[in-house]
Amino acid sequence: MGRYSILIIDDHEIIVSGVSNILQREFPDASIITSSNPQQAITEIDTSFFDLYIIDVEFEEMNGFDLINEIKRQEPSSKIIVYTSHNEMWTLSRLFETEVNGIVLK
Repeated sequence: MGRYSILIIDDHEIIVSGVSNILQREFPDASIITSSNPQQAITEIDTSFFDLYIIDVEFEEMNGFDLINEIKRQEPSSKIIVYTSHNEMWTLSRLFETEVNGIVLK
């Protein structure tokens, strides 16, 4: 199995730590980078390629949908999994419109 690069973006440290630990256990060869805010993530995206993005949609600094659009702008073929506690129809509908690759409800 090749080396994968994954960027986890969430402003809740406990979530980032848990997701990171699970992924590292399941994919020991993966390079897992974490970011606690969208601006830090954009800096990472500007300098590195990631095979997968795992992101929340709610941040204080930036709308998560804007972050998804920025990721897609920089890397149109990017794979994005969104995990969120927002299960409202308008949120899910908007996520489907962004063409993310997966949605996981917290």
